[in-house]
Amino acid sequence: MRKLARYLLLAVWLLTATLGLTYFWIHWLARFIYFPDAFWMWLFANIPGFWDGESAYDLEVLIYMAASFVVVSIGTLLAYRFARIRR
Repeated sequence: MRKLARYLLLAVWLLTATLGLTYFWIHWLARFIYFPDAFWMWLFANIPGFWDGESAYDLEVLIYMAASFVVVSIGTLLAYRFARIRR
């Protein structure tokens, strides 16, 4: 039961931190850390079904969410390893 609670807390943390980082990245951080325009043009040209404005924004959110998930996962793993070393 304790192991299940630990995994559930990890899943809740990853979900919450990923959504929070995605929101922060899209609204404030995208002015400073952004993907180049050539990347977006290539992406919209090569992925079918994302040609109109609304679906293009959906694809943009998915890309930022995937990048945020990678950042949060690596950060969580590094924090876990650092905490294990310090014990």
